[in-house]
Amino acid sequence: MSGYSSFFGVSSGNRKVDELNCISREQHALKRAIKESEEERKKVNAFLDQNLLDLRQRLYENELLQKKCWEEYY
Repeated sequence: MSGYSSFFGVSSGNRKVDELNCISREQHALKRAIKESEEERKKVNAFLDQNLLDLRQRLYENELLQKKCWEEYY
């Protein structure tokens, strides 16, 4: 029952158990935040990579980037 009571934020009546439950909730929240942060980082990196490729393509099309340099990035 203490597992369910801690989930709903109800005191178990035991201070140590309540502290451990609080730590457990904080750890879970941190793990979730880290996972979300990693997912966001992947999205940002993919966006930046695509923008970089688009820019290189435009530079190449406008003959501002030589073919030799363009191939080095692939």
